[in-house]
Amino acid sequence: MQYQSVSLTTIEISVVFFGFIIVFLTFVMGGKDQRKADRMHSRALLTAAFPLLVVPFIPLVVDAYGGSEAMAWRAFHIGGVIAGMITGTIMTWFYLKLNREELKEVGYLHTVVSFGMGTIATGFFWAGMFGYAPAGNALAGILCMLILTATYLLSFAAQQMSLFDWRNP
Repeated sequence: MQYQSVSLTTIEISVVFFGFIIVFLTFVMGGKDQRKADRMHSRALLTAAFPLLVVPFIPLVVDAYGGSEAMAWRAFHIGGVIAGMITGTIMTWFYLKLNREELKEVGYLHTVVSFGMGTIATGFFWAGMFGYAPAGNALAGILCMLILTATYLLSFAAQQMSLFDWRNP
């Protein structure tokens, strides 16, 4: 069954990625007073990475309970829609707590790419949930979620290294 290979590959990548994020945040964030922008990036990393661990297990559980392949694909996409909506809600709530200066520190490009990729990923899951190209939309949605999480990781690392401070090259 095609969804099993997509699910298992996503799970393997997600476990490694999530483990790396945990180690990264532990060493970068551990034991020091953090700016609001740093806390925002770390929350975004964890919020975006966690659904990558959960969503791919859903079709495997459906299969274990004797569900059909179509049911497994639909469950995969429903899980993606729910994860996208929860992640979007949490991140919007975090962003509403930032003032203009803090939002500038987080980064406008980071913000646009993050919300854009999250919306696109959720859109792919919506389309797959309604039966349009379930395998393609599942893969595209997961790739967008990975890109979203990588965007958070890269922008957080760049901010920690002060790469966005263009006045001090």
